[in-house]
Amino acid sequence: FLCEALTSESNDCLIRRLVEIWNSRIRLAFLVGAVRDLIEYGPCKPENEQGLDKIKEEYENSQILKGPFYSADPTGKRNGNGVSPELKETTEKLCKDVEATINQANSSKAITSQEQLDEKI
Repeated sequence: FLCEALTSESNDCLIRRLVEIWNSRIRLAFLVGAVRDLIEYGPCKPENEQGLDKIKEEYENSQILKGPFYSADPTGKRNGNGVSPELKETTEKLCKDVEATINQANSSKAITSQEQLDEKI
C-alpha cells in the first residue's frame, strides 16, 4: 500500500503510523470475511452445539430450525439461517466498498491517514 509522509517526519513516528494503518487493513479484511459468513450462514451457535446438526437429526430425532433463507454452514459453527436477499445485496455492496479501500491492486490511491480506515470500520 502507499502512504504519504513528510521528510521531516521521524522514522519512529512513520513506522508507528504505518503499523497502525497495516493493522487496520488486516482488521477490515477480517471483518469483511466475518460479515459475509454472517449474512450467508447466520449467527454462531453456542460452542457446545457447533457441528452437531447431523448427529442431532440422525440419532436424537430432533428437528433443526431452518428459516426461509437457510443455507447449511459447511463448518457447522453457524445456525445456517442467513438474511434476506435484499439485505444480503446491501451488505455485499458495503463489503466490496471496504475491499476496494484496502485492496493492494488499488495502490494508486494513497491511504494517507488512519481516519480513512477508521471511517470504514
